[in-house]
Amino acid sequence: MNKTEILQFMQDYIVNNTTHKDIADIADYRMTELLTSSLDIVYFAVDLEEVLGFEEDTLNIEEWVDKFETITFDKLAEQLEQMVVDIKGANEA
Repeated sequence: MNKTEILQFMQDYIVNNTTHKDIADIADYRMTELLTSSLDIVYFAVDLEEVLGFEEDTLNIEEWVDKFETITFDKLAEQLEQMVVDIKGANEA
């Protein structure tokens, strides 16, 4: 998977699994900017798998994302929820 596909997978995951459905309304560039900050975790997993000698075609990014999702998605969910609160606050002001 390339960076765009990973971002799309993560964005779909967040949109489909968050209790705040209005997160889906956040502009794509904001979502991409936020998700990019978590890519180091995904790429670390990719690098680790390569170091351990797995062939590239056996790489299953979804399995790695599952392993790291408590770090990645919980942190993202908190940031996204705060972003929604901030946006709503700015709109009401």
